[in-house]
Amino acid sequence: MGLFDFFKTNSNNVKNITFKLENRGSGVGKVSDEIWSSWKSLEGGTLTEDAEKIQLKNKNGEIFTFSKIEELLASKMYNRFLSHELTIFEIYEESDFLLYRFKNEDRKNEFVISGIMGMAICSSINFKID
Repeated sequence: MGLFDFFKTNSNNVKNITFKLENRGSGVGKVSDEIWSSWKSLEGGTLTEDAEKIQLKNKNGEIFTFSKIEELLASKMYNRFLSHELTIFEIYEESDFLLYRFKNEDRKNEFVISGIMGMAICSSINFKID
């Protein structure tokens, strides 16, 4: 593969993020103002995906990396709705966050980012990629 082919292949892998819904939440599931601000900066940011990970890059240059190959460890401890959510979503974990991708082929380009306790309890943002 030549250098031009490398850039062409990787540029097709970068998708733009557009918000659909936001749930700031309250109580125990509300994320900190700092985390919420970094998530809000995802609008207009990018999503990059390969076989091992999904990366979200916000407008501030901050990158969130979600492994596609590692086990959901923290989620199993803190998300009491995980077993049900896994019937609807592919779920990926970063240290303090979850990334949900709809399994339904019609909604494969839609995601939800939430706190580790899951979107039923935590703050969350639903977004799509173009």
